[in-house]
Order: sequence, then structure tokens, then C-alpha cells
Amino acid sequence: MELRRVAPVVGLGAFLLADAALIIWAFRPAPAEGVDAAASPAASVVASAAPTASEPSESPGPTDSAPDIEVVPLTRMVSAVGSDVAWVADAGKCDEPGRVLVTTDGGKSWSAGDAPGLVRRVSASSGAEGFVTGGGEGCTYQLWQTSDAGGSWIGPQSGAPWWSRLPEDAGEVNSATGSSVTPCEDGADVIDLVGLEVNTAMALCDGGDVRSTEDAGVTWTTTFTVDGALALGLSPDASAGVVVHTAEGCSGVVATAVSEGEPGEDGECVESSPTKGEVAVSGSSSDDWWLVSGDEVFTAGASEGPWEKVKGELDAS
Repeated sequence: MELRRVAPVVGLGAFLLADAALIIWAFRPAPAEGVDAAASPAASVVASAAPTASEPSESPGPTDSAPDIEVVPLTRMVSAVGSDVAWVADAGKCDEPGRVLVTTDGGKSWSAGDAPGLVRRVSASSGAEGFVTGGGEGCTYQLWQTSDAGGSWIGPQSGAPWWSRLPEDAGEVNSATGSSVTPCEDGADVIDLVGLEVNTAMALCDGGDVRSTEDAGVTWTTTFTVDGALALGLSPDASAGVVVHTAEGCSGVVATAVSEGEPGEDGECVESSPTKGEVAVSGSSSDDWWLVSGDEVFTAGASEGPWEKVKGELDAS
């Protein structure tokens, strides 16, 4: 199939319009049980640490315990585009790039292509068009675009206008103003990062703190803490979110939803086989969510679930 290439300015313009649509959260919910929440000028999101099992997951038995997973910065990322379309990126290394996988049939099948470098962020606007940020030659922070689902890449070019984790320093991120900033207290590793708009972002830190900024990373405030937090996702309009974490009583991962600042009473135990660095969540709207846990992929029609496993697994791609 002939590969179509588009001008970098056109691609970036489309993504800039998408990012500009994101709004600042202004939630101030009360702390839920098992979660420490603090008031903040930015978004306050809380999550319940007590999971409940619901279909299609099996109910955990009394001997089930949380999986022993080392919390590390994400090496597998997901970008939801819709109910049928999602992208997954494996980080790889600067000199040994990972891969980018795309589904357009709800996860039944996945196309796979080489990433252009080390991946620290993947963002897609369709089944064909997307971009990744990360490190190329010399592990310099850069951005690449594709218009054929990762079959070919345009770039590298500057990734300065985009929120992204950086290639080499796990404690620093690139803000959308092009500055390197430190979200977590004492320079702790950034496990996951969600950019909301130019001045606003939320970072999940090692230890479970979720930190937010409204001044492009100059200052950060802890908005809530979830023990065992592995990943964080927000819908584009910032009306809903999902925190994925471990908890006693669930042998997989717990997906806890937030809607308009009010946390659900319980999270859902998503029975799966999570692996280190390979748990991620993303929502393309308040109604379309994708969750990756190891090689297993799940979708949900709402941030509170229920989560259903898709037919295709990532290791079979």
C-alpha cells in the first residue's frame, strides 16, 4: 500500500487544536477511604483503594492478594482514539527502538511497526495519524509524526510544545512551554504524565502522589495519593478520570473512576496479569476507555467500567 506523508505543520496543527480543547479541572472532593487528598488550585481527583469485582472479572477469593509489581515509569503506553481505535507504544531504548501497535477493530487485531526511537509519549487522532515523543540519536528529546499508523515517520523535530516524560531523567518532564520541570517531591520518578493544556498537567509520582500544576510546571501541588498507583488517565474534556492501582483482594489491577470530582465508591478489580511498567489507561471521551495490563487489553464504555477484555492480545501481534 502506498504510504501517504503529510507536512509536519499540518499534523502538529491538528494535535495542537486537540490539546487546546482540554480544560483545567477544578474539583474539590472530600477524601475517600484509603486515599489521602489535599486541596489544590488545580484538579483534585480521588480514588477508592477498596476494589470490588464485577463482570466480566471473576470475583477475587479471600486468599487473593495484590500482585507484587515494582512501580516504575511506564514502558508501555496507550492512547485511546475511540471505541474501536487505540494505539499502544512500547518504549524500547534510544538505540533499540520499541514498537507501535494500532487497532481499528476494537482490539481484535493489531498492526505493529517499529517506533522511531525511545518512546515516552504516544498520542493519536485517528487510526492512521499520531505522534510519539522520546529520544533519538544521543537520546535527545524529540518528536516524530506518522500518517500511516507507524509505517513511516516524519521527523525528528522539536518536541518542545508538548508535555512529555523525558528520555533519560525519570524525575523530570518537558512542559508545553519547552522547559524541563520536576513534578514530584524530592525528585521522585514520574510514573505517568497527563498534559491538560499549556499550563496545566498532572503527574503520577513514585509512591502514589498525583501532583498538579497550573503554571507550566513552575510549582506543583499534591492533589491526592493512592497506594500502589500504576497509571493515570483523563478524558479529553477532563470530566472523568481513571486511576489504576493494586490492592489487597485483587490479583490483577484495580481501576477506580472519577467523574466530575466525585470518586466511585469502589474500584473494579480487573483480573489480569500485570507486568512491571506495562499498565496504562487512556480515555478518548467520557464514554471510551482503554486499559492495558501486561499483554492483555480491556475496554469500557465509562470510566467506572465495567471493563471487558478484548479478543486480541499484544504479544500475538
